[in-house]
Amino acid sequence: MTARSFPEQPTFATVSEREVWQRVVRQLGPDCVVVANLRVTDRHKDHEADLVVLMPDSGVVVVEVKGSHVWVEDGGWFIQRGESAVPIQPVDQARDAQYALRHYVESDLRWNRTRVRWSHHVVLARTSVAADFALPDLPRWQVSGKSDLPELGTRLFDSTSLWQKDARPPTADDVELILEILAGRFAPTRDVVQLAADREEHAQRLTAEQAQLLKVTRLLNRLEIRGVLRQGSCRILGFESDHTVGVWLTRE
Repeated sequence: MTARSFPEQPTFATVSEREVWQRVVRQLGPDCVVVANLRVTDRHKDHEADLVVLMPDSGVVVVEVKGSHVWVEDGGWFIQRGESAVPIQPVDQARDAQYALRHYVESDLRWNRTRVRWSHHVVLARTSVAADFALPDLPRWQVSGKSDLPELGTRLFDSTSLWQKDARPPTADDVELILEILAGRFAPTRDVVQLAADREEHAQRLTAEQAQLLKVTRLLNRLEIRGVLRQGSCRILGFESDHTVGVWLTRE
């Protein structure tokens, strides 16, 4: 049994990102949920979480995946893109997305309960991370390198079950409620009355356009009309066709 995934078959930018998603889904149990490519917008910026992992009895972990080789140099993170080393901020991305998503969930009126455990995790799928690695804003338990991937599910579970004690672990009911909140609220629904009104407006617009066309044709002494028959056949002025109709109109 594997974890549930939303969507079931997400699209990823790189092969390594898909591999990370597959590992998380396979390594966690059926009571866990993995949400891929989740976007959340707040007053400050747009955020994108590569993965959001919801685990009963553990917590919610926002995962930032870097699928190419990255390294730390002069206190900053870099990634190779083409011929250039480009600065990146994987820790800030993961942390900011975590806080934005937590605020979105807790601001929803349906969340009438206490805070659950939230955390973030950086996965460096093509980068080796030493066992004693540590940065002030990224302890070893919040980062997984390529050698950690076989136990990635356990590491994500431990991110909130062992290392986060500032709130309570979520229940299965909490997880389902978070999923419901992430689906949005008060979205427009299909309105058959409005659809009928839209069709009527479209018909009126076509009628107006046809009337304008007829006004123009009155100024012409000769006019050729061509069209394609969508169904059936017709006979016009002795010309019969099942497909294309061509008609010459001449003013007497």
